[in-house]
Amino acid sequence: MDDEDFPGAAFFLRLGRRMATDPELAVCGRFLDLAVGFESDGNRQVITFHEGQLVGVAPDREDGVDLAFSGSHEDWERFLSREPPPGYADVVGMDRRGDTFSITGDATVLARHLRALSCVLRLARAEATAGAP
Repeated sequence: MDDEDFPGAAFFLRLGRRMATDPELAVCGRFLDLAVGFESDGNRQVITFHEGQLVGVAPDREDGVDLAFSGSHEDWERFLSREPPPGYADVVGMDRRGDTFSITGDATVLARHLRALSCVLRLARAEATAGAP
């Protein structure tokens, strides 16, 4: 896995810069204070959010996360594409497919922060497709 690609640390650092200037996230993410794991085929990064901003990126850590999104490389590639195929437009839909993608953690935490996380993931898609034809 290239660190520049999802879920590499460099990808998330670029995403953090994109998040810092997003007006929608500034509103809907102001209470986003979580540690979220993103995993693709065993490669995992834990992203820490505080008041809607990305404040930390680290490889898998021992003390756990509030939520975790885990999927195959193919799942994430479909999700992060400019026009995701049916079933891959959002992480809840991917989780419902029940095959190689899962969301783990407290469902209440997911529900409380779903709009802000959806915004973050929209920005991740924009970052992943930046410069793509």
